[in-house]
Amino acid sequence: DDAAGITMLGNGKVGIGNTAPNGSLVVNPPATQTIAAGNTITDDGCGTLKRITATGAVTTDTTNTFTAPAAGNAGCLMSVCNVGAQIITLDNNANFKSAAGADLVMTADDCVIVGSTGASGVWYQITGLGVN
Repeated sequence: DDAAGITMLGNGKVGIGNTAPNGSLVVNPPATQTIAAGNTITDDGCGTLKRITATGAVTTDTTNTFTAPAAGNAGCLMSVCNVGAQIITLDNNANFKSAAGADLVMTADDCVIVGSTGASGVWYQITGLGVN
């Protein structure tokens, strides 16, 4: 174990954020972010699963749906999943471009994959459910 949250077991199993990995490589996702109306979704980094939920039907920030990706995040993919029962609408705006060019409505258990261009500060919808 080390301070970065990486566990390496004697049997060759590795856990990132997981102290008892039951597979070759187990990576725990960041904590679920509860979204309120007008919130910006925090970018937790490349290759992560971003779990979001809300206490009621909400729409994200109309300017910045996600925190802007850093230059080093060019080519980064992030899976965003609504793990709650409420509708979360991702606002199509300057830093989030949906495939349909409109707001993206995510119902319970909907997931979308977004990709970053890096320094331009834009996340693009690559694929996913809930496209309206």
